[in-house]
Amino acid sequence: MATKCGKIQVQAIELVNDGTGLSFSIISARTSDVIVKTIVPGGVPDRDGHLRLGDHILVLV
Repeated sequence: MATKCGKIQVQAIELVNDGTGLSFSIISARTSDVIVKTIVPGGVPDRDGHLRLGDHILVLV
């Protein structure tokens, strides 16, 4: 599901751990900003194709 708010797009992405880990790293620019720093080639998010470097993560469940 994607929602556009002006120039911001919010999208729900479900990544399921296949036993090898989720294969991405994050950084925190501020207490409320969690940003995708790296995505491991061939890992779950790379194969899924929705998560990109620099994306802001709003919620992890």
